[in-house]
Amino acid sequence: MTSAKISSYDQHGGGGINNQKMALIGAVVHAFETGIPFAFPRISEMDQANHNYEKYDYSVIFDDDPLKAVLKKYGITTVPFSADLDFDISYENCFWKTFHLFAHSEFLKEDLKGQLVSDLIGAFVPRVLVTSSFRRLREAIHNRDGEVLFCQFRIENDWIVHCRNEIIKVRSASEELYVDYMKIGLKIANTFPNIRNVFICADEPSMPASKEQIKLDLLQKFGIRALFKTDFLGTSGDDFFRPNEHSLIDMALCVDGTNFVGTTRSTFSNMVALQRYSAEAHKEPSYIYNHMSLRLKKRVDNGAAASVDQAVPVSGKEIVIKDTHIAKLMENGTEHPLLLREGASLSFEDAVDYGEKIELQKPLFDERLQSTGNVILDKSHIVML
Repeated sequence: MTSAKISSYDQHGGGGINNQKMALIGAVVHAFETGIPFAFPRISEMDQANHNYEKYDYSVIFDDDPLKAVLKKYGITTVPFSADLDFDISYENCFWKTFHLFAHSEFLKEDLKGQLVSDLIGAFVPRVLVTSSFRRLREAIHNRDGEVLFCQFRIENDWIVHCRNEIIKVRSASEELYVDYMKIGLKIANTFPNIRNVFICADEPSMPASKEQIKLDLLQKFGIRALFKTDFLGTSGDDFFRPNEHSLIDMALCVDGTNFVGTTRSTFSNMVALQRYSAEAHKEPSYIYNHMSLRLKKRVDNGAAASVDQAVPVSGKEIVIKDTHIAKLMENGTEHPLLLREGASLSFEDAVDYGEKIELQKPLFDERLQSTGNVILDKSHIVML
């Protein structure tokens, strides 16, 4: 083993391709900070047939010229990868390094490291994007009657468990834990009432309902035509693309779309938002659905934050009820008791703050029912959105 320290890693197992992109960014930044050489780490990919991980060179799936250009621009030297190198940092530490770089919006800073992070975000160019198969797929999706809204629906069964066991520990005050596909559909319909085509990125075999059931439910309830990649590729999609390429294709479609909807808790959604921001022609801001609002919320963090409270501002025009209680309805000078159940949403244009209480001027209940009077309630029972 060589004695020279190298900024790279040889991960065992592997994360999703977006987590690996984040780890690679961390390794490059570590090389920049320490002055040690960088080696292109191998990409890890699960073989779905036998659940073993295959590893291959970065250049197999990405065009390495853009990243090499970034390395040269910032004076970062490279060495060929070998598992026998003396790695100075682990895969996990590289990932978390990037996670914190994003959380602190390093890509917005004008110093050299900030510029490096920004350049790295745009340096991943999947080779699959120049294939005729991808071009045909993109054309087929966009050849619809009306605009297509691109979304990540993080609704898979493993996500239900992850929300209950992990995200609940760090959730923001205004954050909704697991958001099912019907709730996402409701928020889309409330925010984009004229949108009829929604392209959904999800791990289809792991969804809690069949693709056909999801398509039927969204169409019948909201008039939304749900589109999935397998609608265009069929079950033979694996004949055209590698497993990692499927995720990269989803990301490319979402980055290129007019609007994108995702969740702050997914590295996929956050990387899409970051790449949309870093594109030469800045895209429209991305939206999130894991906020308690009955509408989608527009991100102001450009994809940097995992926390809802950091990703979107408080509007002061909407509340959600934390626990069931009795409020007051003031109607024509008469006071009536009003039962407000946990999870109810009230939106309003004007309010009067009385310290411990707040009076909402004729609020709208759950985006549907207009109150005939003002509602007075204790602020300890609400979350201001």
